[in-house]
Amino acid sequence: MTQRIRVLHLLTNAGLGGAETNLVGLLDCFDHERFEHIAASGGEGLLESEVTRRGVRFIRLSASPLSLRSVFRIPAMVKQIRSLAPAIIHSHLDLPNVLGLVAKRVFGCRLVLHFHNLAIVPRSELPDRAVSHLLWNAIARTYRYCDRAIAICSYEIPYLTRLGFLDRQIVLIRNGISMDGYPRAKLPRERPYRFVCVARFHRPKNHELLIQAFYDVSQEFPDVRLTLAGAGPLQDTVRQQVKALGVEDRVDFLGICKNIPDILAASDCHVLSSWTELSPMTIIEAMRAGLPAIATDVGGVDEIVNDGVTGYLVKPGDRSGLTRAMLALAADPGRGAEMGASAYRWAADQLPNNLIAKKIEAVYDDILRGDVN
Repeated sequence: MTQRIRVLHLLTNAGLGGAETNLVGLLDCFDHERFEHIAASGGEGLLESEVTRRGVRFIRLSASPLSLRSVFRIPAMVKQIRSLAPAIIHSHLDLPNVLGLVAKRVFGCRLVLHFHNLAIVPRSELPDRAVSHLLWNAIARTYRYCDRAIAICSYEIPYLTRLGFLDRQIVLIRNGISMDGYPRAKLPRERPYRFVCVARFHRPKNHELLIQAFYDVSQEFPDVRLTLAGAGPLQDTVRQQVKALGVEDRVDFLGICKNIPDILAASDCHVLSSWTELSPMTIIEAMRAGLPAIATDVGGVDEIVNDGVTGYLVKPGDRSGLTRAMLALAADPGRGAEMGASAYRWAADQLPNNLIAKKIEAVYDDILRGDVN
């Protein structure tokens, strides 16, 4: 039997955020006869159980999630990684990128960096970001020493080029999704019309704008509903805003949920009012459920939401524009049903994980054949 090629996936923590959820879906579709996959991260979380029940080994690199404070543990973690003898390290976030670069330098493995977040974008273009983002901007200048960079949307490519990446290093591979066995919304449904937002309660998600627009919509459609799934430091602030506007009987706060597919399937439209995004998994999950999406036109969102076909795009911070889009679908649920059907077809054609997994394995094959940096 031919020895399998060992691939080590590095992540920051064992929670199920966008990058982690994306990896879990891909593990169902990779060719496990050719590749032996291992996942490693800091801390505890649902990722470990999701990975291990797929027959994939999980390694805990530290007791807590990896962060800038983990820098002093890099030598010990690299030693642990070296003992696993990976042929390829596939890093999915920033501190793991640093680990991967050190490992490549120390023992010569191949390195793939998968860019799921905004650290490569200058802070001057992201006014919501903390000062620590400047440090990640500086660290990102070392990322070009990897073998391949996977961009999840075209929006990232100019920033990778500015960091010194060569064209041959950059590969565009969109986030994928598992399509089979998930519930679909039956649209149009009986009123009340239900909007849903799956997002962390952090400033970049701009829940404040969503609540303002929802209030405006509720003045014309008093029975309209809004479901908010997620948690975060601004959740209480948003609750207070909802109460101050007098719409608390129409807004449901669900907190952290494991049944997101069911929540989406019970809704009519997904809304995301963010200041910044790349290629949000929540929108892709909504498309899989057959929902139209209303979203701010930021980052790579316009690459997954076809304005007027699978949903509506609005300018970031534009309350009146967001209100108009929400009113349009609340007033014409049939139109939303058509958009949702188009969204589902596009996701099923372009984003199934079996297709994405093959594209990633092609990257592995390229660098193993000797096309390396």
